[in-house]
Amino acid sequence: MKKIVYMLALFLVLTFAASGIVSGAGEQTSKAGAGEAICDGPGGACIIADFIGSPTDGVAPLRVQFLDSSTGYPTMWNWDFGDGNVASGTANPVHIYSEPGIYTVSLTATSITGATSTKVRQRYIIVRDKYPLEADFLANPTYGKAPLHVQFTDCSKGAVEEWRWDFGDGGTAYEQNPSHIYQRPGKYTVTLTVSSPTAGTSTKVKEKYIIVEPSCIIEARFRADPTSGSAPLTVKFTDLSVGGPTMWAWDFGDGTTDMVANPTHVYKNPGIYQVRLTASSQTCEPGVSETTIKVNPPQIKADFSANPRSGEAPLTVQFTDLSTGNPTMWNWDFGDGTIIPASEDEEVACEGGRCPPPNTLQNPRHTYLVPGTYAVTLTASNQYSSDTVTKTQFVTVTPRAIKADFSADPRSGDAPLTVRFTDLSTGNPTMWAWDFGDGATDMVANPTHVYTTPGTYSVTLTASNQYTSDTVCKTQWVTVRDVSINADFVGNPTSGYAPLTVQFTDLSTGNPTKWLWDFGDGGIIPASEDEEVTCEGGRCPPPNTLQNPRHTYRLPGTYTVTLTVSNQYGTSDTEVKQAYITVTANAIVADFDGTPRSGCAPLTVQFTDKSSDSPTMWNWDFGDGGIIPASTEENVTCEGGACPPPNTLQNPRHTYTVPGTYTVTLTASNQYGATGTVTKQAFITVESCPAIKADFDGVPRSGEAPLSVSFTDRSSGNPTMWAWDFGDGATDMIANPVHTYTREGKYTVTLTASSTYGSDTISKSEFITVNTPYDDLIPVSGGWNFISVPKKLAPGFDTASIFKVIDSGGHSMFQYDTGKHLWHTLDPSSPIKPLEGFWIYSKGTSSVPIRYDTNPVQTPPTAYLKKGWNGIGFTGTTPIEAKFTLLSVQDKWVNCAGFNAQAQQYDPMIIKGSNDATLMYPFRGYWLYMTADGVLAANAA
Repeated sequence: MKKIVYMLALFLVLTFAASGIVSGAGEQTSKAGAGEAICDGPGGACIIADFIGSPTDGVAPLRVQFLDSSTGYPTMWNWDFGDGNVASGTANPVHIYSEPGIYTVSLTATSITGATSTKVRQRYIIVRDKYPLEADFLANPTYGKAPLHVQFTDCSKGAVEEWRWDFGDGGTAYEQNPSHIYQRPGKYTVTLTVSSPTAGTSTKVKEKYIIVEPSCIIEARFRADPTSGSAPLTVKFTDLSVGGPTMWAWDFGDGTTDMVANPTHVYKNPGIYQVRLTASSQTCEPGVSETTIKVNPPQIKADFSANPRSGEAPLTVQFTDLSTGNPTMWNWDFGDGTIIPASEDEEVACEGGRCPPPNTLQNPRHTYLVPGTYAVTLTASNQYSSDTVTKTQFVTVTPRAIKADFSADPRSGDAPLTVRFTDLSTGNPTMWAWDFGDGATDMVANPTHVYTTPGTYSVTLTASNQYTSDTVCKTQWVTVRDVSINADFVGNPTSGYAPLTVQFTDLSTGNPTKWLWDFGDGGIIPASEDEEVTCEGGRCPPPNTLQNPRHTYRLPGTYTVTLTVSNQYGTSDTEVKQAYITVTANAIVADFDGTPRSGCAPLTVQFTDKSSDSPTMWNWDFGDGGIIPASTEENVTCEGGACPPPNTLQNPRHTYTVPGTYTVTLTASNQYGATGTVTKQAFITVESCPAIKADFDGVPRSGEAPLSVSFTDRSSGNPTMWAWDFGDGATDMIANPVHTYTREGKYTVTLTASSTYGSDTISKSEFITVNTPYDDLIPVSGGWNFISVPKKLAPGFDTASIFKVIDSGGHSMFQYDTGKHLWHTLDPSSPIKPLEGFWIYSKGTSSVPIRYDTNPVQTPPTAYLKKGWNGIGFTGTTPIEAKFTLLSVQDKWVNCAGFNAQAQQYDPMIIKGSNDATLMYPFRGYWLYMTADGVLAANAA
């Protein structure tokens, strides 16, 4: 029992969630636009009060027509118009509002069962005054010293409900008669805006209405310390004003200001400055005081230092400015006549030893190139003054002594001998004079010299600059030896099959620089280590600079190799190696393969050469008397079954058009005369294949949709391709497909079976029959659905299990028991009968397939109804008017209500004798109120 009560409550919550909530007493309330919903009937027979009025806004006296828009079929109405007047018993009253105002209206609707619901519309009717508002006001006092307390009095005309004051000093108020304090002196404009929902708005502005005078006067005074001095000058200002100032405005006369009482200010530039102080407060009249500040330009004292002040030339000196008085320009004279720095990292020459101003280098770096003693002068200046200082004999530069020295590498070796000389002299020489001892000389710092003649040589170097020089001579410093040339070489390999590539390696001694090779094969000499060129007579004219050539012998034979080596001094030698290289012809082992080796005519076979020892020519005999390939894509006919050489097809493709067994022969050879032949007896077998005869079968050939059919190819003649047409627009290309028919009908199936040799097609008319598995569909919408079945269902299909196709989101299925006034939850075994209504929830739009009982002998369905509310179903598949649908209980029913699942709300109530011509629809459930027990008969079995 507790479970049923709980499920009833759950159902009511879910069914009427869009309208309200379920109270603890089982009554449903709603706040969503209409009045409170009161449900006093089973399954949610609710009354919800609501109304509209027209017009809702106008000038008094205002006549308003009210219209009841309540749902749930009220029979009594109680109105409260908000102006002290009420009305009862009338659904659509007219009321006249005689006084301006904003009125709240309420309606309490009562049903025939006594259920009530109330709708309240706050501030619903606005009745406006005939006369507009006129804003006006007075103030007392309107003149005085700050702080001034003023009382404002509203003098507006009309039914004012709201006031907004703007006192002109940033202050506002929203009461009728406010008071306000003006803290600061001034002339203030006061604005009053009055408004009313029934009379509009009005504004009154009084310009400069309130005059507030200061209550005191401030006498501005201040002290400045100091009042004069050299720039930059720091001045401390001290406020000495009387009268209690709270604000200060300083103007220092140089474009800067400040707002503190006692500021400190720095004057950076010379000049005479007028300083002004304005001292003020919120209530007193401000005062002004002025004074003068004099700022003098600073005096410059030129000075500098240098580091280092003495040393060997070239001497780089860093100068540092030590001047006082804030100079901004510096002019340097370094005393050496021509060199003045333009920047701290560069040097430029200026005529007469000076660069014209401006010269902004404060701390230059200068290099003295010439020995001597130098006086340095600095002039430091700014826009106000300048000063010059000269320091005589300030920088001393001495010349640097040169010490000549050098090294050589190598100092001994065979002629020709290349020696690299390196200057090791000290003292910064800038010129060099070399004598290598063999009559040759040079003038660079680090020369390279080649000694071509054997001997022992003394070397002399003189190093110098513009100030000094030094000479060093090293006797018997370089030794050059004489070496004779001896030709020799080796080759690898010295024997092998043609073509034979031999790498020759020079083993000659005595440092040859030229090599002349004769390989003995009459005409091939390498031009480089990677290429070969032909020279007449087997020799290439010199120069020939290949020391270690690589040479290929292409013909079999025995070859004598000769090498002549020489150098640039005319020394040479020759080495001859008789019968040094032996080249033999290589035997070829012919072999091949073919695929496929058997099949139906015409049969195309791809032949693949597998011969050894790199043949370059192939002669094929395919054994069918006259067909030889000219290319991998074509067949050509040659007399006698062979094409005359050359035949360069290594891997031909050949087509046998006549059935038979064929012997294939391949002769492989190369340009050196090597050859090999292989014959493979009965290598290819070509058969005469039968024609294709298409046929097929399918299982099953009939059934309910969706129907999955397995098709089997039963064609003869070895087809290799299949084209299926299943008759429903679908096709397939495999031998034994599986196809699913989703729609009712009889389908003709066609199969085309084929191979490279032919094809055949067969069609089987109405081969597959697909039946519909249901008689009707119950439409289901997203949310709660009140449904029924129109006829008696077929056995096995007459329980709640038919609704398993619906995703209920975990909700139960309900049926109302009128006799016990209880809700029952259904399980899959619960019977589903005509004339009964069922509640089911769906997470989305769907449908429920149903089957009807086809037994021709049936008892027409009936339903026993109880006094009160009953959940019933509609029988039949065609909509029928309510008065005919309920004809069997015509003297006992009063009200009937259906539920619109798409809108998730109840349809308008059908009332017997009023609108009982309203249609009732198949598959829908209805609430029927009975005044006594009765039996409801079906419209159709």
